[in-house]
Amino acid sequence: MGTTFRLLSTGQIYRVEDYGWALAGRNTIDLYMANQRDMDAWGARHEPIQILQWGDAQESLRRLRQHNDYRHIKRMVLELEGRDGQAAALR
Repeated sequence: MGTTFRLLSTGQIYRVEDYGWALAGRNTIDLYMANQRDMDAWGARHEPIQILQWGDAQESLRRLRQHNDYRHIKRMVLELEGRDGQAAALR
């Protein structure tokens, strides 16, 4: 939560604001677009990014623990807590 990154192809800067269940654990980012036309124009693609600032792991844990009943979130919580073996077992 809170990680900021730049798309190298466009220079646009984004901030991670939430965690989507469909993308969790897939090394995928879902970018917000203001309308359907912009979403369609962007499509799905591989884009190199540059991390500008990592988010706060403790803030991520605080927010994620509130929704720990979802499997993908439970996996993220376990990973943030350093329990990678248990997280991997949930995949």
